[in-house]
Amino acid sequence: IFIGVISEQYASEKEQGDVMFERVRAHSCLNYLTRISLLPCNLLTSRAAALLAFGATALTLALQLWVLFYGSPMPGFWQLAALIVSQVVLFMASIQCKGKNYPWSEHDGGRRYLWICEPCEPSESDAAEPWSQVEVVKKALERLDAKLDNLQDEIMKRVQRALREGRTSPAPSVS
Repeated sequence: IFIGVISEQYASEKEQGDVMFERVRAHSCLNYLTRISLLPCNLLTSRAAALLAFGATALTLALQLWVLFYGSPMPGFWQLAALIVSQVVLFMASIQCKGKNYPWSEHDGGRRYLWICEPCEPSESDAAEPWSQVEVVKKALERLDAKLDNLQDEIMKRVQRALREGRTSPAPSVS
């Protein structure tokens, strides 16, 4: 009986594997976007941020070369402080976009696209008939559309549940 229950549970979990993977990935994206929206990204232009990042990298490299060639290391506290400051400067420079609310905001009126790729190994008969490849792509798009609909439904359920419970985040954090 125990083996039967375990086998049944394994089959159930295996069936839900793709959905759980997508759920964890979507939750990670949600956490990232929520956290990044709290950081100031309107401090510098992209060019100024790139120059600042280059300067921080050059200073860090210069400190490392100083120690390598002159053999006089910085005290431990200053090494740690230099590392932390350079990492913070590099991170903050990577999200700067003066004049926009978020780093992923639309820029210059241009559109952005999400590319989703799935592996597809056509058979030899598919290579001879290009219209059959179109059918393969159509079926893949239908599967993707169904997955996106399921994901949208799941997000709406979580948002509604969070609103009913009075939470500010739609899902509990995943460790």
